[in-house]
Amino acid sequence: MYLRNRWHGISAVKKLTPIGVLIAALIPIFAAAQETLTMRPSHKVETNQEALVIVNADTIYTSDLDSALIKFHANIDEKKREQFDYHKLLNKLVNDRLLIQEARNLGMDKEDWLVEEIGKIRRNSAIRQYVADNYKPNLDISDSAVRAFFLANYDKIQIRTISTAITEEAQNLIAAIRKGASMDSVANAISLDTYRFKGGLHPIMPQINVEPVLREQALKLKPGQLSPPFPYKKVFAFLRLEKHEPADTAELPLFSNVIKGLLKEKKNQTSWVDFIKNLEKNYPVRIDSSLLAGIIGDSSHLFTQDFTKGSDAALLKVDETHQVTDKEFRTMLSKTAMAGYNLPFDSMLNNTIARAQDQVVLAAAADRNDYENKPEVVSAYDKSLDSALLEVYLKETIVPRIKFTREEFESYYKQNPDSFREPEQFLLDRIMIDDSAKAQEMKQRLAGGADFEYLGKQLGAEVKLVRADESNEWAGLEQFPLSVKADIAGLKSGGVAGPYLTSEGWAFFRLRGRRPGKLKPMEAVENDIRSVIFQRQFNAAMDKTLASLKANASIKYNNEAIEKYFGKD
Repeated sequence: MYLRNRWHGISAVKKLTPIGVLIAALIPIFAAAQETLTMRPSHKVETNQEALVIVNADTIYTSDLDSALIKFHANIDEKKREQFDYHKLLNKLVNDRLLIQEARNLGMDKEDWLVEEIGKIRRNSAIRQYVADNYKPNLDISDSAVRAFFLANYDKIQIRTISTAITEEAQNLIAAIRKGASMDSVANAISLDTYRFKGGLHPIMPQINVEPVLREQALKLKPGQLSPPFPYKKVFAFLRLEKHEPADTAELPLFSNVIKGLLKEKKNQTSWVDFIKNLEKNYPVRIDSSLLAGIIGDSSHLFTQDFTKGSDAALLKVDETHQVTDKEFRTMLSKTAMAGYNLPFDSMLNNTIARAQDQVVLAAAADRNDYENKPEVVSAYDKSLDSALLEVYLKETIVPRIKFTREEFESYYKQNPDSFREPEQFLLDRIMIDDSAKAQEMKQRLAGGADFEYLGKQLGAEVKLVRADESNEWAGLEQFPLSVKADIAGLKSGGVAGPYLTSEGWAFFRLRGRRPGKLKPMEAVENDIRSVIFQRQFNAAMDKTLASLKANASIKYNNEAIEKYFGKD
């Protein structure tokens, strides 16, 4: 029996072709003026669609421009959207057609590797469409379920820990504390963990936010009781439960959305496993146990190239058409390991088996129901082919013209120093508060004009005031979440942001100063400069190519339809 930890983000499809990476992006984003969109003209057009432009033998319809607008709106902020000239989108579609036509004229669409890779994309689209049509889980989460989860997981605990190098030392310290020794003094003197200088005391927090290994020990205890020693981060630790308070239902609204997300994900995973199990009744998967034993036997070589040198024999199969070979499976497992999943080999193996089973079962189901010929799948295939043709054409005809010189690099670096600075640095005072009621009180009193430092002394568990002449006090905002980063970046000197819930409690920050980041040495930014110069030369080569194509093309604009589309009746 294998652990089935499944999800439905299908990354590859198997149908007598290797499971592998699809076409990689070859070229950076086109310049704004010459950027093209990978929209194939609609070959089956609804009766209410109008032709906007005829480019040689291809027609751009209103539906194509609709798609371009949707894509544009999804990838640009509101300010730029308001200022953008939407007629440029139509010009991009025209450029798209010209480049794709030229790629076809050169026979690029007939290259065997491209046909094979685009075939994979089509099969992948077929699986995705099959899942979209047939996997419809009920992910509704009731308020009562959210409340029950909150009450079970958001009761608050506070612990005090001591970490030692060996378990015998921990046992001796436990005995001393039971005889009356002060645990906070002992922690401050010899503990190896980061809470040493707080006497080993951790902030009180919902138990769901406590490290699992610490939570497991704490929930076995009553307040005042000591745990036995246990392994912890390559040392040994023991803890005392200081407080255990019931969940505060007044805080439920703060966590309800997070809880709903957790419950939905859990429900989705369960529904997905049931969905696959039902499919397996019609498409049972057979596993070659001897090949699997060979993979397990090679586990010590998982992080070497030798591990992926498997055979073409089928490890998992539904039938002769839908299978994953020994070599393909080894590659999947190797990628899982290389991605940094800190899991035991058995867990990675079982997860990879589940993913491979999902893929072959879904591929078989999609084929049985002829999903490759569904209109949505055919449309996705056409767009993928056009996109691939553009990438291949640009790689083979535009990119080879681009050359760099050292003088160009140095000139650009000297002329644009502000483009190569480290992030802006900030000087921040900080106050930590250990419970939400005090945090809300501080927020209200700050809004009323109360002094930051005075409130920190009254309400704070920890107050950190910085000095501008200490270089290590200045720091960037990279470690903050995006929302907090935006709040602090928007402050004026003396302004306060917060409260923010952290693992240490509720945090407030006061801005004392800000300064530009240091200029990076040229050696550190050469790749950035290379990208800029590459884009400039790429744009110039694109302009020249498009000018030549347009000079020899027949492009007919339906101005009446275009003006109607953009609201000029």
